[in-house]
Amino acid sequence: MDELIPTIRTALCDSMPEVRESAGLAFRTLYKVIDLFSVLIVYPFLVVLDVFVLLAIDIIHSNATPSYN
Repeated sequence: MDELIPTIRTALCDSMPEVRESAGLAFRTLYKVIDLFSVLIVYPFLVVLDVFVLLAIDIIHSNATPSYN
């Protein structure tokens, strides 16, 4: 279990759609086996990652926007 959960976390964010889909299936199976615990240990990671991605996009956008001051 200690190796499975980080692997699923990483694969859910992979650049290849096939890998993300397989990770989703693995997560669904994990959820069926250990129920809510799987959500509690995988989901917060994805939320934090999403926040960092949104911040990075905002920083890139603000740096790419020309300043006319």
